[in-house]
Amino acid sequence: QMKVKALQKIKEEERNERKRAAQEMKERRKNAKLLEALRQRNLNLYLPDEEDETAEERDTRLLESLKCSSHNPVSLNEESQLVWPVRLLYPEHATSDLIQQCSEVHCLSDHLSYMFPPKRRKSGVGL
Repeated sequence: QMKVKALQKIKEEERNERKRAAQEMKERRKNAKLLEALRQRNLNLYLPDEEDETAEERDTRLLESLKCSSHNPVSLNEESQLVWPVRLLYPEHATSDLIQQCSEVHCLSDHLSYMFPPKRRKSGVGL
């Protein structure tokens, strides 16, 4: 019985290792697609240069900086469009709003008109 339990434990560990490896591969593919999309669009994202840094290390730092910027990091949607989080700051009211997913093909004015319909803008609420 101990042998059976030991074999089950080994099989379970092997299965978990395969799952982890598959998840890592999926994440690498997703990151590669995101980096390629950023390059195709020729976006200039500021990232300070580090000495003796390889292109792979720079890409890793860029991905980490994009993930740290929000709970919803920059991503690609099903149509291969970049989706960005957008933070709106209102310093006079010491507050902010977050648009969690703003596709590159949407106009920011559409989001703003939804958040601040003309009726609210006339009364000064929210501005």
